[in-house]
Amino acid sequence: MKIGLLGGSFNPVHNGHLALAQAALQKLQLEQIWFVPSQNNPLKTNEDKLSYPFRCELLQAALQNYPNFKISYADNTGNKPSYTDQLIKKLQQKYPQHQFYFIIGCDILPKLPQWHNWPWLQQNVNFAVANRPGYRQKTELKGNFTFFKMP
Repeated sequence: MKIGLLGGSFNPVHNGHLALAQAALQKLQLEQIWFVPSQNNPLKTNEDKLSYPFRCELLQAALQNYPNFKISYADNTGNKPSYTDQLIKKLQQKYPQHQFYFIIGCDILPKLPQWHNWPWLQQNVNFAVANRPGYRQKTELKGNFTFFKMP
């Protein structure tokens, strides 16, 4: 099964997240989108962040009318930092039959080399990259990138 992973703080979830997920689902012909709320993103401050359980409740309510969207709690790390490489490894081990695409916006591309274990991510993750107004839609980074347009 082709699964899109949409990670984020979802502080709170909003229509932009849903539009991004819907575009990825359609344009990349994915079967499901798994929203993966990050409990403790090391690249963001925790100021003004809603609690993890409350963000998950809001996300659950927002997704109830989308049969191809679900929540994955695989990034529930407690007080430890949430790292994408560890999330992907965990999901690949648990669901070896699935092909995962990690969904990001073009605005994230320049920040990818700052991510934990970036060399592993470059070799092992399929990135699905959505266009964003005002950002370049290509990259010189080496890796597996599939670009798609938002409506």
